[in-house]
Amino acid sequence: MNLSLLPTDVLELVAAQVADRDGAVAEINDDLRACRLVSRSFAFIFQRHIFHRGYFADTVSSSQNDASIEQLLAIIETVPQVRIYARSFTLTLSPGRMAPPRLPSLLDQLQNLTSFAIYCHDLHWLEWRLFQSDFRNSIDAISKLPSLRHLSISGVFGFPASIILEPLHLSKLEISRLTIDHTMKIELDEVISRPPLHLTLCAMNAQMIER
Repeated sequence: MNLSLLPTDVLELVAAQVADRDGAVAEINDDLRACRLVSRSFAFIFQRHIFHRGYFADTVSSSQNDASIEQLLAIIETVPQVRIYARSFTLTLSPGRMAPPRLPSLLDQLQNLTSFAIYCHDLHWLEWRLFQSDFRNSIDAISKLPSLRHLSISGVFGFPASIILEPLHLSKLEISRLTIDHTMKIELDEVISRPPLHLTLCAMNAQMIER
């Protein structure tokens, strides 16, 4: 059978099955890349799933972090459709350090996300005020994307209340090990009761701080 003749909706189902199955991310991406090489029709369908989920986790090496970000930016420049394909992005950072300087440039390219997460390595804490302003602005801009539905934040001290309480388009908010810089006159009860938001307070370890 000529696989190139499969209907588009069937290819979409196959691609979704491959992309969403249990397994290591690297292994799943290898399978998606292999399927992409079958034919042009396969390439069109599977390429979207290859770039559907992205992540960045910093390391102890600043040069390695910079190289990883530059590689991702080069991919976006080569395949501009990645800006649309990328629907989920996870950011894992180390405590006591500034974000890599080119990270905001990468985040600003992600204009079609439905899911975004920020975590801290090894159950430590990130201090929001220590991050450079362009990084904070990029996170704020992502929270306001009309496409964003799921926001997850863990291990951040002094996170701005506005980023999690203002967006009305969110349908799921997960927060854990979080202190919130509550400089706005918005009560947490408002966001809990606002339909159709699903709020998860992991381990009930969310706190409000006044300044």
